[in-house]
Amino acid sequence: IMPVKVLDCYGAGDPVATARGIRYATHSGARVINLSLGGLQDSQEARDAVAEATASGVLVVAAAGNDGVPGVAFPARIAEVLAVGAAAQSNPDRRSAFSSYGPEVDVVAVGQDIIGTLPASRCFVLLPCLPGGPYAVGSGTSFSTPQVSGLAALMLSLKRDLSPQQITDIIKRTATPLPAGDTPGWAGAGRINMLEAMKAVQSNGL
Repeated sequence: IMPVKVLDCYGAGDPVATARGIRYATHSGARVINLSLGGLQDSQEARDAVAEATASGVLVVAAAGNDGVPGVAFPARIAEVLAVGAAAQSNPDRRSAFSSYGPEVDVVAVGQDIIGTLPASRCFVLLPCLPGGPYAVGSGTSFSTPQVSGLAALMLSLKRDLSPQQITDIIKRTATPLPAGDTPGWAGAGRINMLEAMKAVQSNGL
């Protein structure tokens, strides 16, 4: 795991810093880049960085956004990026109310009440922390996206020469289709199914 800091301690940043982070990770040997960030501002520099990463065999995975309306955030809406939305914790077959949606969404994963690590100094500044440890609870497409990145990493652990397109195709093909509800297309190919994706890689079902 290679942490690359492109945002400040309050989660703010810009596309230029994001592009530099993508290039740094690419040049440093990353195979999967997780971007749990996004915004409205498009950037040719970020687009170029994503294109460079993809051409170098790096899969870029990004959060669809948390505005709860049509319109996927940038850079998730870039064609080469695997865009991830969020399913609800209470009913994983339904969209989390905050999850942005649109035709660019490829897949979803549960994105509510996810437990993760957080520096003690940021407890209750960024997220509410659990007692007795540096763990916080958060919701958002930023929390569903790493689950997809983690699946991609597991797939590469079985078959290192998978291309970004092959990884994307397998994840989408093995996803569990979800009902449209009142927002058709919100889930893309569906909710990720880690077991089926790993089986597909293991059986060379590309």
